[in-house]
Amino acid sequence: MKTKYSFKSIIILATIFTTFNLACKKTEIEQLNLTGSVKGNAYIRKESVGQYTVFKQKGIKVQIENTDFSTLTDEEGEYFFDNIPSGTYNFLYSLNGYGDMKKCGVQIIGNSDYPIDLGENESGIKPEECILSPISTTIATNLTVEYNGTDVIFKTDISPQPNDTIHSGVFLCIHDNENVAFDNSLDFYPSIGWGASNTVTVTKEMLEKWVEGFNPSKTYYAIAYGYSGVYSYYFDPEKGSYVYRGINPTPTNVVSFKVPEE
Repeated sequence: MKTKYSFKSIIILATIFTTFNLACKKTEIEQLNLTGSVKGNAYIRKESVGQYTVFKQKGIKVQIENTDFSTLTDEEGEYFFDNIPSGTYNFLYSLNGYGDMKKCGVQIIGNSDYPIDLGENESGIKPEECILSPISTTIATNLTVEYNGTDVIFKTDISPQPNDTIHSGVFLCIHDNENVAFDNSLDFYPSIGWGASNTVTVTKEMLEKWVEGFNPSKTYYAIAYGYSGVYSYYFDPEKGSYVYRGINPTPTNVVSFKVPEE
């Protein structure tokens, strides 16, 4: 038996379908417009009684990358953002005289009763990406390379000369091409200690362990920067590598080297 619909029934069904469809679209738009909030702390490293200690700091600029959201930390080193559209963001931290830092991939989920907390956890551990180190005034120049068996010895001149009160060192970066720099190195080796430290010795075992795809018959390149025994770093997923901050941005000359055969 054939079922027949009156013209009035068709109009009613069409109205119900249209209302339902609009309701779904409205819900979808509301979901896209959800916003969230974020709170956190930012810190600096500064020298205190012969060592670098982390302190909360007022006036650190916190910027959400590629947005108009920007603020400064208060007396407690705290900051707060509200009404941030749902999404994934990078947070930039900067202060004059300090290396800028970045916290990547912060997910904002809207319609939450509590703000996302980017500050220290319950154990007091502070997020490394939110700690700014002072830009070093140490200048490293005249990078040279020597060999002792299969050890590769790098030497530079340092200014000012390190001593018991001046903490200076060398930050050595290694890559497999001559465009080596501290933000694209395959590996890095900071000189250790607070005393005179203008020499970095890299062993074959260190290179095999830390340089991805190390080939002892291949030529590698190195460059050095001065630093004051402290630096900060964060991982940049877009570059696929760590970025180091607080190091003096003036590099030495680039040298090439190859691990001697045993």
